[in-house]
Amino acid sequence: MSAPTASTAQRRRSGVPTALATVGTTKFEALVDALDTERVQKALYAGGYRKLLVQRGKSSRAPSQRTQGLTVEVYQYKASMADDMASSDLIISHAGAGSVMEALRAGKALIVVANEVLMDNHQLELANAMQSKGYLYQATPSTLDTVLQRADWSTRRPLPPLDLEPLRGEIKGMLGARA
Repeated sequence: MSAPTASTAQRRRSGVPTALATVGTTKFEALVDALDTERVQKALYAGGYRKLLVQRGKSSRAPSQRTQGLTVEVYQYKASMADDMASSDLIISHAGAGSVMEALRAGKALIVVANEVLMDNHQLELANAMQSKGYLYQATPSTLDTVLQRADWSTRRPLPPLDLEPLRGEIKGMLGARA
């Protein structure tokens, strides 16, 4: 796999093929730990990435460089991750609906890692549904390296534009107006 979706102009602007990993506002130690392994970092490097940017959230641990040639930078939180998402070629994200939609709306290659320890695992349901529609790849912390190695980004499709007309019709109907 080569670094997906980033145009030549984007790469020149960001300078380095980058993978952004985000765990959101919670504690997702299993994903942070997976990012700290040589096998995941080697898979990223083999895929053409030279920088791994990790938003670790409430995790008590922080990944460090395990593979020569792959720079690892870590932070806990930022007021906005928009710039990091815009300059990244790949996003590895927890399966929170907001993060998934933000990455897909930005047109980024996306691997979603569901937090398997959550009760009523809506994250896993979302990840599976979006993967079955061809929008992203889904992984677990233990399969992340394999998914990185096998991902064929040419088979993924972009999220269609947002269509608010059905919602407008429903709102008009609820208000008694004609649609």
